[in-house]
Amino acid sequence: MKKERRLALMATIAVAAATVASAADAPRQEPFPSYLSNPARQLPPSLIPPYRPVGMETGVRGKATGFFHVEAIDGLDWMVDPLGRAIVLAGVDWCTWVGMYCEEIQSAPYGEAVKEKFASAVAWAKNADARLASWGFNFVAVGSCPEIRYRSLAHANGADHLYFSTRLCAGDDPDRWISPYKNAPGTAFPNVFHPGFAEECEELARKRCSHHADDPWLVGYFLDNELRWGASDEALFDTVAALPPEHSARKALEEFVAGRGDDAGAPAAVKREFLAFVAERYYSTLCGAIRKADPNHLVLGNRFAGLIQPAAVVAACGRHCDVVSLNVYPHVEFATGQIYSNHPLHGGEPLTDAFRAFHAIAGKPLLLTEWSFPALDAGLPCTHGAGQRVQTQSDRARAAEILLRTIFSLPFVVGHDFFMWQDDPPLGFNKFFREDCNYGLVNLRDEPYAELAETFARLHRDAAKWRLGERAQSLRETDDPEN
Repeated sequence: MKKERRLALMATIAVAAATVASAADAPRQEPFPSYLSNPARQLPPSLIPPYRPVGMETGVRGKATGFFHVEAIDGLDWMVDPLGRAIVLAGVDWCTWVGMYCEEIQSAPYGEAVKEKFASAVAWAKNADARLASWGFNFVAVGSCPEIRYRSLAHANGADHLYFSTRLCAGDDPDRWISPYKNAPGTAFPNVFHPGFAEECEELARKRCSHHADDPWLVGYFLDNELRWGASDEALFDTVAALPPEHSARKALEEFVAGRGDDAGAPAAVKREFLAFVAERYYSTLCGAIRKADPNHLVLGNRFAGLIQPAAVVAACGRHCDVVSLNVYPHVEFATGQIYSNHPLHGGEPLTDAFRAFHAIAGKPLLLTEWSFPALDAGLPCTHGAGQRVQTQSDRARAAEILLRTIFSLPFVVGHDFFMWQDDPPLGFNKFFREDCNYGLVNLRDEPYAELAETFARLHRDAAKWRLGERAQSLRETDDPEN
């Protein structure tokens, strides 16, 4: 019977194959050509200003290591800054003056508007930085342009700066990927079995991370964004099984199955084992490459697309990363003020329950790296893209408040990144990615959505209250924020 199961798995591979033929005064000077023309998009070490505190004071103190790190303090997980200040990370994605390019009109509407409004990228950055700080943000996450950095916000090195799979899953050699990158989230998965995979990861990390090693403003690195792990424990196995026989991943899968011999379990069990094998190889290789190039900064996971993920993958991420990041677009019931992982009619559960279950598997602090509630009164189609649609900007602000109060109260969540700085182009990005939503803190004319901005300012100011409860006030009263 065991031999028959192994043969059945090999037959599954054959059948599947047959079906497929990117502050201080000094860096605020203009124009910084050495910075803006630097391929690594990083200030030379001599121009990086000394770190100064970012964000709201919580009164909680951890270790002052000179770099951002995560630390458990009195039963709560915190992001701790280089000075030892425990903070709630409050970030925003895609804060860039270039804007989002629309292939159909061959321009970026937001970028065109701000070029008319500001004399330079640096002038725009000074304005954007001041607004974000006034709304309580302390972090620019993925997709931020270099000009916004080293002012009053910490930053991450992700998106166009590092993401492994957007590079490993591109080019002319299909053996470099299990699934190619198609200029859209959820499409790419690198071939972890390619003979040059580990070497290429180390080379990419050396080029993109080694010169960041002494940067006190850098929180850490996102490995990737919304990889194509598949919707089930078996999906990745089936994807690899459908590759051509000469593909190195397909050969590795066949060796994996054959290596179990007559002791191979049921087909579904072996598919889960293969997924765990791939996940371990992916995370151990990428995290090892980053830490070899930069041992000082956090590895922030790979921004999972939602809470429903294969347990073996989440566990592997937790074993190797310092923080597990996930993008979640929840559902709010305004009548009750409750928030769910999805609409209750579609299997959604209370968001706190869903996060606790996810954290139990990950075993590391969580960072919510995407969320938003597009409103239908912004003049955008809002027909493509994630997130619960709400009717008005007032509803949007109310939903944001419900989400943030929930997130801030969870002891293992170290912060959030709002998606995103500006709205989508009305006609989307490209034929693969038609996203056209009201996601922005500002509209395409660079005007803030006032109710949302005011809600962020208030909630970020009170973040410590929600994390600490009654302890927050006494800590702020007894602790000197300058220490």
